[in-house]
Amino acid sequence: MTVSLGYNGYAKFNNGLLIQWGYAFDSQDSYHKQTIYLPISFISNPSPQYSVFITAKTGFQDYYIGRTVDSLNNSNFTVSANQENKEQFMWLAIGQWKK
Repeated sequence: MTVSLGYNGYAKFNNGLLIQWGYAFDSQDSYHKQTIYLPISFISNPSPQYSVFITAKTGFQDYYIGRTVDSLNNSNFTVSANQENKEQFMWLAIGQWKK
C-alpha cells in the first residue's frame, strides 16, 4: 500500500483499489466549469473506472454544494458551478488503478 497524506492525497492499495481526495477553491462568481486534476490516474477500461463525491468545505453555504460532476477522465474530472459564489469544496474519488 502507498499513501500520500495531505489536503490532496491518495491511498493506493495493492489489490487495485485507489482512494483519492482533495480540496478546491473556486475564485469565480458565475456559472462555469472547473477541472480538478487527480494526484494519480485511474485505470481506463475503456472508460475511467471511478466515482466522485463532492461536499462543501466552509462558509454559510455548508448546507448546499453547488457542483455537478460533468465529465470523468482517467487523470481529471470536470465540475460545473450551479450557483454564483466562491464556494470551497472537498472531493473524494474511489476506483481502480489496476485490474
